[in-house]
Amino acid sequence: MFTEAGRDATRDDLVAWADADDRVIGARSGRGRGRARASADAWADIELALQLAPDCDEPEVVADWTARIGGDHGTADTLDLVSHSVRRRVFLLRSSLVVGVSFGSAVRGAASDRGFDADAEIGRAWLSAAEARAALSTGGLWRSTIQLDALRDRIVALSSDRHGLDPAGGRGADDLPWQLRDALRHARATALTPPQLDGSRRRLLALLLDEVRHRDPVRADALAEPLGSLSADVASR
Repeated sequence: MFTEAGRDATRDDLVAWADADDRVIGARSGRGRGRARASADAWADIELALQLAPDCDEPEVVADWTARIGGDHGTADTLDLVSHSVRRRVFLLRSSLVVGVSFGSAVRGAASDRGFDADAEIGRAWLSAAEARAALSTGGLWRSTIQLDALRDRIVALSSDRHGLDPAGGRGADDLPWQLRDALRHARATALTPPQLDGSRRRLLALLLDEVRHRDPVRADALAEPLGSLSADVASR
């Protein structure tokens, strides 16, 4: 279960690990990704930027940190984002806390566009849900709406790909099975209010979990707990 105290303890652990790791020559921690009013954001995630020593083995450092975070804090899923040769690995913990760790070193063989990547799309979907929850907790109704739209679009893309339709830009959306189109329609908020946005997030996350279960039941089992926590109402918190 997500708690502010648990998040703060996790952040303290990460900072202590960075201080003790000889391969890390610099570290900067923070909450969220430049969110306004972060101090008031009860659902803020953790960001840690590591600067690695030039001669260290970046994949080895990533693997070690991944194993330690999973072992000590319980990882449900991960997502890798690469920008300017820096890998940012995003961890979704079983508590639904999101932890982003950037490894400041050249990433070998990181580049090329492989077309639609369903595994990464699933990670981006739960990340959008976490962003929507955090935005709503600070009264960011429009920002929450935008993130929920992104979550819905990723579900549409995943389902389109699974049904042999074009996942890009919603091109396959109108040819999806009517049951799914109906569920997506009911998952949209009808007003820009916290209860409506909470309900939309809950219904969309149920659709996401169902989509993951079609593809990878083991991954779906791992995601069930954090996605359930991400579904909890923020409006009544």
